[in-house]
Amino acid sequence: MDRKVFDRAVLFLRQHPEIVAICGSCDLNDGVLELFPFDTKENLRLVRDAMGSCEKEFVNGLFRLRATLPSGLKVTAVFAQSLVCQSVKVGTKVVSARPAVPEHEEDVYEWQCSESILRDADTPS
Repeated sequence: MDRKVFDRAVLFLRQHPEIVAICGSCDLNDGVLELFPFDTKENLRLVRDAMGSCEKEFVNGLFRLRATLPSGLKVTAVFAQSLVCQSVKVGTKVVSARPAVPEHEEDVYEWQCSESILRDADTPS
């Protein structure tokens, strides 16, 4: 592990004890500080404020905030996608029969997310 990255991560966490208090875990992987805060809008606000300018990403049901801090430290915070998006039924699909399971219909859902997710975090829960 790169000592400079480690030192930057420790400094960030010391400067933001509120982040340490709300995280189930914090990991340093491949030079990226990964934060796993408990899923609340208040925690999203705290992390966003600590990270400053962020990019958002959705992957496999997860919502991630990514930032590169002025120190050069890369930080990612991971939340459940359901915290910031809504699963909406958009239709049904026919599922082919399998042994012991007849053909049937299943609901189809899609995530609908606000264009202003980070700004929406300012709305009280």
